[in-house]
Amino acid sequence: MVKRINLSRTKALKRSSLTKKLQLYRLTALRTAAEFDNYRKRTNAEEERRVKQSSERIVKKLIPLFENFNLAVKNIEKNQKELLTGIQLIYNQFRKLLKEEGVEFIEEDNVEFNPKIHEAVATKQDDKNAGKVIEVSGMGFKLYDKVIKPAKVIVGVKKENKKGDENDGKR
Repeated sequence: MVKRINLSRTKALKRSSLTKKLQLYRLTALRTAAEFDNYRKRTNAEEERRVKQSSERIVKKLIPLFENFNLAVKNIEKNQKELLTGIQLIYNQFRKLLKEEGVEFIEEDNVEFNPKIHEAVATKQDDKNAGKVIEVSGMGFKLYDKVIKPAKVIVGVKKENKKGDENDGKR
């Protein structure tokens, strides 16, 4: 009987030890899950803070533009020449701000048509400039080498020969 009691006691000690280990693993898993949840919340809050800072930085740069436009609108009837000069100044200021923020302008004509950066809105017969951009009717924009708005362009095409035209000179 002594041996039987020792075996039961040994099993009870093993069971107790295993139960403690299981509790320890459960606590570790709960702690890890809580830490991960806190990490996720921190990174989300940090991302939100960065977005707000970026927006604030851009808005601070846009405010002088808005103020200049506001001034131009208030003085629209005073002097047309000054108004034109003011609008040109605002345009240059706005263009410079966009460049500083990484915007590239797609506005060249007399270049090969590229469907990745151009949107053909019309064609015009022009044998000399077939396949080239003849005119940019709407500026395009790239931001960090990604096209965010393709340029709207008119593309040159070769004059079509009608089947009847080819044989007219050979008769």
